[in-house]
Amino acid sequence: MRGDFKSSAQHLAACLTRMPPPDPGVETDEWALRQQALSLLRTGDRTAIAAFLHDRERRTIAAYGLERFWRPTPFPFELG
Repeated sequence: MRGDFKSSAQHLAACLTRMPPPDPGVETDEWALRQQALSLLRTGDRTAIAAFLHDRERRTIAAYGLERFWRPTPFPFELG
């Protein structure tokens, strides 16, 4: 699947679809993020998928206080 965006997106969407929903009241934010990612993967919109991933990356870096060590870079699929 390396270098094959469509196939990779389909594989990841299948994995996300098979994941069981969380118990009520547990991991609701994570579940919402999974559903958002799944929706984006199904559209195949690379720009929207990249924006989602960059936002998640930025939030993770901020949560761990690593901003001074991090610089945003494009994902390989954004480079064409």
